[in-house]
Amino acid sequence: MGTVECLVSRYFAQIEECGPGEAMFDIKLQGDTVAEKVDVIREAGATSRALVRTFDNIAVDKNLIIELVPLGQTLPTISAIEVMRN
Repeated sequence: MGTVECLVSRYFAQIEECGPGEAMFDIKLQGDTVAEKVDVIREAGATSRALVRTFDNIAVDKNLIIELVPLGQTLPTISAIEVMRN
């Protein structure tokens, strides 16, 4: 099939009760850091609110590799993933 370019969206909602800065993380796609120090609570405005992060032109050969690198005590959670071919 070869390499294809994809639009990758991740949907987050910090359900656990914690404050801004306690659940920060980096996002990696295909081994490359595409977002640093993501803080869902700060960016969404409160717990239980959605945050969508979308990245375009992600080269995918066989597998899409998504990594969340925790920077705080609370582990990050992806609520949904959407992948569309460019």
